Amino acid sequence: MSIATKSARSVADVNAGMILASVEIAAPPERVFRALTTEEITQWWGSPEEYRTTSFTAELRVGGKWRTTGIGAKGDEFAVEGVYREIDSPRRLVQTWVAPWDGNNETVITYMLEPIEGGTRLTVKHEGFGERRESCSGHGEGWERVLGWLSRFLPPAQPSRFFLLRLLAPRPTFQMDLTDEERDVMRRHAGYWAGLLPAGRRGRVRSGRRSEGRLGRRHRARVGRGGDDVPVCVRSRDPLRQGVRLRDAARAERRLPHVTTLLRRACS
Repeated sequence: MSIATKSARSVADVNAGMILASVEIAAPPERVFRALTTEEITQWWGSPEEYRTTSFTAELRVGGKWRTTGIGAKGDEFAVEGVYREIDSPRRLVQTWVAPWDGNNETVITYMLEPIEGGTRLTVKHEGFGERRESCSGHGEGWERVLGWLSRFLPPAQPSRFFLLRLLAPRPTFQMDLTDEERDVMRRHAGYWAGLLPAGRRGRVRSGRRSEGRLGRRHRARVGRGGDDVPVCVRSRDPLRQGVRLRDAARAERRLPHVTTLLRRACS
């Protein structure tokens, strides 16, 4: 069963006054954490059959307050609030919870985000219900719905495409004694990639660990197509500086002639 089809589960221990709920979401922890701590909550927390969250405000710091407002299915308004006790983005979030339907008693929610293959395992611990057994049981059912809404809101991440290449210059002095024909080819390639920048596509070369071979350093180049980065691993004699971008054709021609050639071949 894939992550995208696994449903949320919740168990309420009414004797201990505690709930444990979990769901596996096809999105990275950073993305899930953002959905839990920003105004995005108004986009997914709720449904027409249950209630609708209309606003969310928060001071995302230890001791900071958060507050949500909403409207029930019958039109009744409500507000839930609390204070952040612990923030360890994107792994852990602890906050208090004060809700009118629980008599405005304070309980504590702990979100735990674990990276797994293909996404995130989100575990929720809600404790502090004491002897309020019905409230604990009702919140347990509610967490299944909430985590289900969250998993449906976050789309599965698109798989990355990798091209593993070994860059071999035709001769050791290639960059120093380009012929007119070779220079023209490099210029056209660099111009091609520079022309993609206005569309939000980019190329980048990042220095990696020094390889043991005679070719020197290992690099990682990323070229975006349609908004997605395509990692490309290449080897080059030239130790290109980390973070170089294809900002314009002239600069690309000077610094990235071999890389632009390989990237075009890789992505064609």
